Amino acid sequence: MKLFRLFSSVFLMTMSAAALAQARLDVRIKPANPQLKANVEGYVGDLGERDAQALRNFSLGAEQ
Repeated sequence: MKLFRLFSSVFLMTMSAAALAQARLDVRIKPANPQLKANVEGYVGDLGERDAQALRNFSLGAEQ
């Protein structure tokens, strides 16, 4: 019984780690014209390695 719990725990931890590793943020900008797209890309810049929380924090300032 203890062995089963151990393997179950290891399996669940492995699966949750794999799910977190696959999490990505895909941002697409589709404005009405190319000039507006260039303006948005210039303001936001390269997303780089920012995570979802960092982008949420950025969006609060961008909406104001």
